[in-house]
Formats: sequence, structure tokens, C-alpha cells
Amino acid sequence: MGMSFPGRALHADNLKRWQTELRKLLDVKASACARLPALLQQRAEALGVPDDADRLVTARSAAALFAVLSGRPAKEQVEQLAAFEAKTSRRAVGASVGSAERLLAVLGDNLVFGAFEQLRARAAELPGAAERLEEVAATLRQDELNASAADRLRALAEQAQAILNPPPPPGRVLLEGSLRRGGRSEVLTRLRALVDEVERATEGLTEAEAEALTMTGQIRITAPGKAR
Repeated sequence: MGMSFPGRALHADNLKRWQTELRKLLDVKASACARLPALLQQRAEALGVPDDADRLVTARSAAALFAVLSGRPAKEQVEQLAAFEAKTSRRAVGASVGSAERLLAVLGDNLVFGAFEQLRARAAELPGAAERLEEVAATLRQDELNASAADRLRALAEQAQAILNPPPPPGRVLLEGSLRRGGRSEVLTRLRALVDEVERATEGLTEAEAEALTMTGQIRITAPGKAR
């Protein structure tokens, strides 16, 4: 539980001191530890992480421990803690407890996991996407002892954004803009106009320059109703 005392005497004063420290710990950690398993499972399932992954098993074990300790008299708390059998390991459960709030904040951050969802949707077309997604899944599988998840997931989200929005290739920009039109006729008219703009912008290029042209960005055309 991360608590220590200068003396090892087994007497009432130390028991009371231990109960006070444990109550402080429960006040700070119990809510996060109770909420962590469900949100962790939700994020893990979306990335194909199995239900029996070490991090999930450990998080559930920590939640179960805090559930049996909360609201009990000191003597019962000692007995419950002594009888507790940690799933994975006691060190892993301790690490999970220590990082619960920070990990919960990252798991609840839709900007972080939105980047992973976009990467998953475009994994077949984006180089490096599958490798980053596997790193995310590995982080959610492994215990906190093996991988500090909060910092690692934020770093991987930044890498995902770099894959989704790569910097433009070097060279002069011949054409740049945005597309937003409504209605089939308007959409087609704008796309045809864009082709004309590209032709005008690229007139006079040498053959080598024309062969080296690149186009970046994405176009999404949506219609009402459910996706097919």
C-alpha cells in the first residue's frame, strides 16, 4: 500500500496510525481504482486487447481490494489485507493503484483515443499506422510495472496525429485551399473546377517537375443516413 512506519511494534497506537494513513489513501484512490477497470476494458476491447490481459486483471484486483477495505474497522482491514491474493502480483497492484488517476484521465480523453480510432480506420492506407496501433494495444495489455501507460499513450497519440497529418513535402506550393459544398451538383461543380485550377497551376512545369508532383490532404463526401 506504499505506507511505512519507523517502528515495527504491533500495538494499538500503530494500528490506529495505520488506519488513519489507510483512510487517507482510500479517500484519494478508491474512486479512481473503482472506475478504472470498466473504462480500461472499453478502450482495450476497441483495440482488440483480450479481457484477460495483465493490466485489466490487475486493475480489477486493485478495485476488489479497495472495495473490501472501504468502511471497515481497522482490525478487519488488517485481516482483509493479510488475506488478499493479488492477481498478477502485489507489486503490479500497487503500481496500478499509484497510477490510477493519471491513467483514468488519459483513458477518458477523447482527443487521445480519437486519434487511435482515426488511425485504425485508415490503417490499410497509412504507413506506420499498424505499428503504432500495436504499440497502443501492447501498452493496454502490459502491467504498469512493464509500461507506464499514461505517458506512453499520450506520446503514441502524438505519433498517431503525425501519421494522420503528415507535414507537406518540401517544395513550392502550387495550390492550396479547402472544399466545402452542399448538394450533388455543387460538389461535382467544385471538383471539376478544382481540376481546372490544378491544370492551370501546373502549366509550364518541366516533365521532371510534373512527375514529381505530390498531393496531400483528404476529401470526405457524406450523405444522410447510416454508413453502408
